[in-house]
Amino acid sequence: MKDFHGLIFAYYTDARLRELVSMRTAASLPFCGRYRVIDFSLSAMRNAGIVDVGVIMQRDYQSLLDHLGGGKAWDMARRTGGLRMLPPFGLPEYHRGNYAGTMEALIAVSSYIKDVKAKYFVLMLGDMCANIDLTLPMEQHRKSGSPITAICTDRADAEGFRMTYLTDEQGKAKQILVDAVNEKEGLLSLEAYIINKDKQHIVRDLKNAMSKCDEVILATDPDREGEAIAWHLKELLKLSDDTTDRITFHEITESAIKSLTNQSAVIVHILLDSLLLL
Repeated sequence: MKDFHGLIFAYYTDARLRELVSMRTAASLPFCGRYRVIDFSLSAMRNAGIVDVGVIMQRDYQSLLDHLGGGKAWDMARRTGGLRMLPPFGLPEYHRGNYAGTMEALIAVSSYIKDVKAKYFVLMLGDMCANIDLTLPMEQHRKSGSPITAICTDRADAEGFRMTYLTDEQGKAKQILVDAVNEKEGLLSLEAYIINKDKQHIVRDLKNAMSKCDEVILATDPDREGEAIAWHLKELLKLSDDTTDRITFHEITESAIKSLTNQSAVIVHILLDSLLLL
């Protein structure tokens, strides 16, 4: 499976774990003796034939380093590729805040990502306790030609799941709901994804679509990470302030999108500065 490269997000720590994570991240919490929580994601990738994996860390990762070592336990101790530890070497020295989300974590290791030769990335959380067979979704992603595949589970106890996907008969996402604990339908997101590395065609398609429009609306989450995404799109696509508006939303549904048409806002530079300068 040299076409696939794994990335595990091992920087996140839930404050509700309190003393358990005072000196470590949730990914390095012990599980059944000598194992760690991150072993679930690592084993899922290795069992699917993925031998090149990057582990994204930020702080308090000494326990994680001690456990993972050079990756020998997963047959990932290799001269080239294999298991790689990824501290935040892509952020400026004055950045002292926590990652706002997965996008900021990916930006921090962007130089590593650019050097990866694989066609696809498999993204998983390091603190997820679930046995996942990645073989089928990897094969389906390759055949489908979709730019992104979300790995989900059937309806169960919705508590602890942040996103719900409502799909059509072909499995294509129609709506994405956030924190919809009372929703009785749809699939619960495991926040594991398979994405294509090459995104140049997306930028090209966006520019082609823009050439046919008089106005561009950037719709992102209302938090610090959403601000950063809007700002990067504005810079990448060279959008003018005069023809660009920004609106915020919390879910991708027909009713939510219709309710956004009355919004209009500029990029909030206070939030953006906190992302770039913390």
